This record gives sequence, structure tokens and C-alpha cells, in this order.
Amino acid sequence: MSRPRARSGVLLGVAALAFLAAPSRADFFEHYGTGPRGSSLAAATAEPDVEAAVYYNPGALALANRGAFALGYQYLFHDLSMDSGSPTADARAEGGVDDYAGISVGVVRPIRFGRRAEGLDFECPRCGTTVGRTTRRCPVPACGTDFEVLRPARGVDPGAPAPAGEEPPAAPLTVGLLFFTPNEPVVGVSSRGAEQPQFVTYESGVQRLGFLFALGWRARETLGVGAGLSVLADSSVKTVTRTVGSDVKVDFFQDLSAAWAPNAGVGWRPGPGLSLGAAYRGELSLKVEGTTLTNALGFDLDLDVESITLFTPQQAALGVAWEASPRLSALADWTWYDWSAYPGAGTAVLPTSGASATLLSASTVPRPGFRDIHVPRLGLEWRPSIPWALRAGGYHRPSPVPEQRGTSSLIDLDKDVIAAGVGRRWEGGVGLDLYGQLHMLEGQSVRKSPPATGGYQARGTIAVVGLSFSYRY
Repeated sequence: MSRPRARSGVLLGVAALAFLAAPSRADFFEHYGTGPRGSSLAAATAEPDVEAAVYYNPGALALANRGAFALGYQYLFHDLSMDSGSPTADARAEGGVDDYAGISVGVVRPIRFGRRAEGLDFECPRCGTTVGRTTRRCPVPACGTDFEVLRPARGVDPGAPAPAGEEPPAAPLTVGLLFFTPNEPVVGVSSRGAEQPQFVTYESGVQRLGFLFALGWRARETLGVGAGLSVLADSSVKTVTRTVGSDVKVDFFQDLSAAWAPNAGVGWRPGPGLSLGAAYRGELSLKVEGTTLTNALGFDLDLDVESITLFTPQQAALGVAWEASPRLSALADWTWYDWSAYPGAGTAVLPTSGASATLLSASTVPRPGFRDIHVPRLGLEWRPSIPWALRAGGYHRPSPVPEQRGTSSLIDLDKDVIAAGVGRRWEGGVGLDLYGQLHMLEGQSVRKSPPATGGYQARGTIAVVGLSFSYRY
């Protein structure tokens, strides 16, 4: 067997794994948020939906005092287009990004020990009867006031009202779980090289099965701390390449695996109507990883091959929520994204033995030079009547991707986002929310610098609609 034929067998095995590789995708929550409150207000670090606190701020989860169940559905309409001006361009690359539909389920459960807090009785605001803090409905038959709807559930505070503005007592521990899945596929990757124009943070990043878990501890009456994990489904691939005579045969073996990252947060209510929050979300990187085993020159070659398919940078967020009046709340967030840590999405070939190294030296992918970004967010919630809430918010997100004047064409545009939503809560803790977002991506025209040739034009909008059913108990 000749050395060129052996080398071609090795390279074909590597190429088989590289075919499954996809450039980086940001995760769904970075672009679109989660929960009706976070999605329609844009800012939710200080006062998120009770079930969405699992993601936004596990410390705010600790201030919840009732259980919650939420079922949500979201649909994304992508109108993203790019034009490289090349008659041989990849048809999918020129066509943009597929639409997406997904389902989320959130569950929150407070954990209490021993007797409930005492000495926290209050008067019914309608009939004046003294009732316990944990009472959900006035016991006077002629009154029957439902305390759940008197004060609309605002994020992690769905409790009964208090004339003096006291918060209901919370359990010392609160556990939360948020599960999300696309309609199909459960795990999606694509197979284009970085030199082909593509929307690098928008494609298969939303096509992931995953869940978030968090545990919140109420350290003091107005202070909560929490921590948790974000887990996403991933795929691992193994190839076995055999060179027999002039034929090269490649077998694929693919398994479903998982990757995880830590989350942590602090929630603090320093005074009536004021909530502060701080959160950290760890870096999460999904890869196509595999091993190519090739028999060449009478011995086995063992090569590890890996390529990043999704990258979510570590993040730090600060938030404030201010209840200016019983009917109006204002929220603001600031989030830092560590995109400069992104290592690149190309395929790395790592020989695992000296024999492998003699035929194919290790190749690494140069860093693409992504930059950190800072995203400020603002939101307003107006409650025109007791059971209704109207929400609006927005933010500007700069792109972390530098101008692509070399051989790569990884597209990610600056964008402005506006969001709005409406919520209605009924007696007994049942709620229904409808919300939407409009992402307006700024157009970009790029001409390559020599020796690279060509260029591209990119533009687009994204529309998001969502519906959420919730029950708080």
C-alpha cells in the first residue's frame, strides 16, 4: 500500500467527521429570552416569571412563595437573506434560516420545613376580615375575595396582597425546572464550511433539546441566592475508516450525549417596590467529537476529530425593577457576553499516537477574533386593571463578529429588538399570556480583501410569537 493511498484514507475519515461539523450557534435564550415576562419586557434579571427565574436568576427564584406550572409555545419566522453574487453558491446559504417552533415546560416547587410563619395575618382589603397570610380566598361568604387576582402575579411575587406592602413569607428553599424542546429535530446541525456565507449565531442553535435546573435559598426575608445547571443535548460521532486495496470504507456511529454549564444568581429587595438582581451563566460549548481509526502501512492510525456546533459564552447580568406605582413598573438590565473566548468552529485533527503524527500532524483552527458585547435592555409593565398586564420592552444588540474580509463569511448583524405582550390572570391562579418580538437586523455589504475574492450582502428580520399558560398554587 502506498503512502499517498494511506494518507487519502486518513483524510477521508477526517472529512467524514468534518462533514457533520457546523459553525458556532448562540443558544435560543440569548436572542429571544424565555417566559412571557422576559420575552415581552426584554429585561428580567431582577423580577422574572417565577418559572423563568431558573434561567434568568436562580436568586430571584428563592423569593418565590408558591408553586408554579407553565406551558409555553413559541414560533420564529425568519426572513434572513444573503447574496454572495456567486452562481455556484450553496442554495441553503443563499436562502437564509429555517423557521422554528418549540415547546417549553416550567415547574417550580417551594420546600417548607416545620410550621409556617406566624404573626403575618392581614385584613381583607374589601370586607376587613382578618385572615392568615397563606389564605387564598376570603372566608366570608358575602365577600369571597380571591387574593391571587387582587394583586397580579408579578414574576416571582404571585402572593396575596398586604395593605402595608409586606411580602408573603417564602419557603426557605425553592426548586425549579425548565424543559424545552423543538418540534423537530431534537438535535440539529449543518455541514457548511466557514468560507460559505451563513448566519453564524441563528441557525441550528435553536434546534436543541435541553433543560435547566435551579435551587434557590432564601437567606433573609428580602435576600435570595441560588444556583443551577443548564444542560443541552449533543451528539457524539465515531467513524471507522478501512482502507482495502483501492477502496476506502467509512462506518458512522452516532450517540446522543449532553453538555452542561453552571448558573448562579442573587435577588434582593432593599425596599418597597424595588428589586435588584445579579446573575452569572457559564460557558456552554457543544461539539461533534469522534475518532477515526484507519489501517494504513500495516498499523492502525488513531485520530481524534472535533468541531464546535454551538457556543454560548459566559455571561454576567445586572438588573433592577422599580414599581413606580401600583399600576406601573419599570425594568432595566445590562448583560455582558464573553464572545472573545469563542475558539472558532472549524475542525481540529489531533493525532493520538506517534504513528498517527508521522502521517498527519495536528491541525488547529485559528481564533476568529470575536469581541465581547454589552447589551442594555429596558422594559415597562402597565396594569390598567387588576387582572390585566400590558408589557413592552426593547434593546440593541451589537454583533460580536468582526467584518469578514478574509476567506471566512460568518454573518451576524447588529440589530434592534422591540417586544410587547399582554397577560391575564383569573381566580384560582390560572394565567394566559401572549407576546411577540420583532428583530430588525441592520443590512451589511462586505467586499473581500485580497487575496480573498468576492463578498456578500446580508439583511433580515425575525418575528417571534409566543403563547403561555400558567398555574400558580
